[in-house]
Amino acid sequence: MKFLGIDIGSARIKAALIDENGEVMDFVSSEISGMMKQPQPTYSERDVLEVWESLCSLLSRVKSIKEIAAVCVDATSSTIIPINENREPLHEALMYNDQRAQEEVNQILSQSAASQEFQEILPLDASLTLPKCLWLLKKPEIAEKIFKFLHENDFFTMKLCDTIVTSPNIASKTHIDPKTSDFHVKILEELGFNQDYLPPVAPIGEIVGQVTPEASRATGIPEGTPVVNGVTDSSAGDIATGTVEIGEVNVNIGTSLVVHGVVDKVVPDKKGRIYYKPYLQKNFLLGGATNAGTLPLDALCSLVSKEIQILDREAENVPTGCDGLIAQSEWVGSRIPDHNPRVRGFLIGITKKNFTPGHIFRSFMESNAITLNRLLEIISEITKQKIKEITLCGGGSKSRIQCQIIADATGRIIKTVQTDEPAIGSAILAAAGLNKEYSIKKVSKRIVKEREIYHPNAENYSLLQKKAKELYKLTEKIY
Repeated sequence: MKFLGIDIGSARIKAALIDENGEVMDFVSSEISGMMKQPQPTYSERDVLEVWESLCSLLSRVKSIKEIAAVCVDATSSTIIPINENREPLHEALMYNDQRAQEEVNQILSQSAASQEFQEILPLDASLTLPKCLWLLKKPEIAEKIFKFLHENDFFTMKLCDTIVTSPNIASKTHIDPKTSDFHVKILEELGFNQDYLPPVAPIGEIVGQVTPEASRATGIPEGTPVVNGVTDSSAGDIATGTVEIGEVNVNIGTSLVVHGVVDKVVPDKKGRIYYKPYLQKNFLLGGATNAGTLPLDALCSLVSKEIQILDREAENVPTGCDGLIAQSEWVGSRIPDHNPRVRGFLIGITKKNFTPGHIFRSFMESNAITLNRLLEIISEITKQKIKEITLCGGGSKSRIQCQIIADATGRIIKTVQTDEPAIGSAILAAAGLNKEYSIKKVSKRIVKEREIYHPNAENYSLLQKKAKELYKLTEKIY
């Protein structure tokens, strides 16, 4: 049997086909980054029907699509689409990074005491679902016709099987109560928000419908194929990297550096630096995001007109500590150890010796690793849970020098895997959803193959610990 996973990302759509042995039979992708629109600086939106057309076109390239036994979709988290009773979009999808609902954040906090308390589980932000829903409801043409607010996952699942449903993982940014794995009723009541606007919640991995004749004609997926309830793109990526057991941690190094760890209980963070969302086998994903990542690395590549691989090689010839050069890699505000939106990037300690592209590049990498280590320390401090294993994924994980610096800065063994695509995670969910003998853990461990292992250097760990103290002291003093 073959199982199809579909990943709707912000820049690309991807589809992966695996068999019951966990072998990847086919993998295709297409670019959709041009569909993203920013009509105003804080706005980010796109036409989901245009994305659907692109998906249908992509699926025509999947080999053996007529042989698939089940399908599962993942998509961007907290991307919201209002629909009417005819299941038609009433507005462009408000993307995961859309920040237009700032006033609605204040409204929620002023009207709902429960939402203030819940910030220890899910810090409130304009990018979350409820602020976006309230913003949309202030538009009369939407308020008059609204039937449901759907996450992007939910919308494409509906397009496949005509079922309106979500999962506790997908809807986690709609204030899902970890105790019940359902919406936080008290918050909705305090806001006077009609819960009927939200889709019903079904378990992750449950079959929620079958591919309709119309969807079959559009996609090529056989009519009647079971559709399995999924997770967000980041959570599907966690499954694809094998991050499925308590104590395992997946670090995605993209434009932002994001940590997901598997835990068995929710421990509130009074400073609101981490969040929780339901995950597999009644466990939770503990999430922590930073504003470190590949942004300064890409910017330096552009500035000096060198490819990232060349700067990687130059950075390998620079000693740990960068001959005294200290960089701040969080250019759009810092989130840890405390939230400070005013923080911007800087370089300190410049000398003739260290003012080279290689030194600057490595100094940003070291800052990324220091930020990651601080977040890991915060997670361990709050949860009292030992971190057993760290897997790196995302674009930044392709850099061997960045991976080694992270091993040195954290003092932990780091691994990378050959395949970390969310579409493969969704394909694993499709297999486990159809046949309970294919446990997610079993299929994931079978399919995930290690690429490289990085061991920490004790001397470098000491140097980077000292540099971390200096970086945080300088950041606090400047900002």
